[in-house]
Amino acid sequence: MRALWARYRTLVLRALAIVVVWYAGVYLWRQWESASRAELRVSINVSYLLIASVIVLSTYLLLIETWRRVLAVYGKPISFIDAAHVWFVANLGKYVPGKIWQVTAMTTMTTSLGVRVVDAGSAAAVITIVNVIAGFAIVLAVGSGLLRSLGVGYERATVLGTVILAAALIAAPWTVKWVSRAASRIVGKELNLVAPARAIWISIAGCTIAWAAYGVAFQLFVRGVTGRADGPWTAYLAAYTLSYLVGYLALFAPGGIGARELVLTAALRALNLATPAEAALITVGSRLWLTVLEIVPGVLFLPRRLKTNSSEASGPRASS
Repeated sequence: MRALWARYRTLVLRALAIVVVWYAGVYLWRQWESASRAELRVSINVSYLLIASVIVLSTYLLLIETWRRVLAVYGKPISFIDAAHVWFVANLGKYVPGKIWQVTAMTTMTTSLGVRVVDAGSAAAVITIVNVIAGFAIVLAVGSGLLRSLGVGYERATVLGTVILAAALIAAPWTVKWVSRAASRIVGKELNLVAPARAIWISIAGCTIAWAAYGVAFQLFVRGVTGRADGPWTAYLAAYTLSYLVGYLALFAPGGIGARELVLTAALRALNLATPAEAALITVGSRLWLTVLEIVPGVLFLPRRLKTNSSEASGPRASS
């Protein structure tokens, strides 16, 4: 029965992903056709694109180090090269419908390095949740104009989502027991997840800096493909962050494909950062650009073999 339900759920997720991607494609195509060709300004600047790419890759390294330090809080540090291997290869899982695969792959690969399942799962959960909360907080802080332009629904959803996630994080010492029971049923093994305060603060610092860097890189990318990026940095940061979060939380869309594009296009137009045709160009171009930067490192790491440890580490438990 469980196998049948899992298969049915997978089919539903794939069907939803196809529908969203198809809808986003039709939407972008119609937008492109309706816009005057004279409005479209394509002015490729390789220098800006290279700088933007270097910033994004550097941000990945920052997030890897952040995750590595969070993992060290749980008593089992790993080398940076192994952390990069796990991070980039596990990141390929985001292109499979149902975001759980990315976290699952990260946890599985980390335990192969001798880290206890509970520690690997706790570290992955903490940095993932904090990253989403930090993103929503940034959108609220610098994107109030964007949320109002997109409609009251976006603003209310962002506020509500931030409040709920922040409350859950603050109440972690109590709610983590519920999460542990749910995770135990999923993996079929008794877990006791913990969320030390130090791990949370490290995650907040790393993730906040990372979001800010993504905003800079996105603005440079826009300048690199259109020849201009007239709006303030905060506008590009808000547009990029909100679209990324919507795509990430669209569990049925692999890599957030479709949902992310719809929001980014609407945000660029709402903030007057691009014409309709330019918005379509930026949206499609940024998807290709970021996909390459995410997939290539993972593919390059695939041939490398981790020095696995068949037994789980018995290091000290993390303290709060």
